[in-house]
Amino acid sequence: MPLLDITKVRRIIVELDKLKGIERQTLVLGGQRRENAAEHSWHTAVSLLLLIKSTDLDIDLLKLLKMALIHDICEIDPGDTPIYTADHSNKFSQESACMKRICNLYPEFLEEFEELWLDYEKQKSPESKMLKVADRILPFFFNLETNGRKWMEQSVSRSQVIAVNQPIQEVMPELYDWIVKQIDDAVKKGWLINS
Repeated sequence: MPLLDITKVRRIIVELDKLKGIERQTLVLGGQRRENAAEHSWHTAVSLLLLIKSTDLDIDLLKLLKMALIHDICEIDPGDTPIYTADHSNKFSQESACMKRICNLYPEFLEEFEELWLDYEKQKSPESKMLKVADRILPFFFNLETNGRKWMEQSVSRSQVIAVNQPIQEVMPELYDWIVKQIDDAVKKGWLINS
């Protein structure tokens, strides 16, 4: 087992702390502020422990939790790209550059970070698909809890929310059916544009 280079470990831990400063669109309950990406990563990982109990996917739990905890560190440099933003054309290249930069701080130990992130981005493994479910459902829940506040602020439409949550249909069809009902209800309440 290789010895840790404490100087490098310290540098990485300090670097990863920057994730706490990346604000997302999702509001924390109570609507007092937006959540940060570190909070989102933790909450996603914990939520997955509940969600995997309702799927038949053959899941490697350790891989899934690692992926959940690191999937957004790629946002440290470019920041969060809101899901309902029209232009996502530079997202992958910016996030990839950030992952490479961070992983190069200690390649012997962080190579796995980049592999897990790429796995998530490619959406081929059961773990990546399950993580996508959690990554989509948490903001959805919080939009419901805040009476659609962020949807209304961004003038989000029914079709946008359907499209964003489409990955859930493959993994958890019952959850997806419930989501569609909530989306239709949100349209009736005026939280989403009916288009």
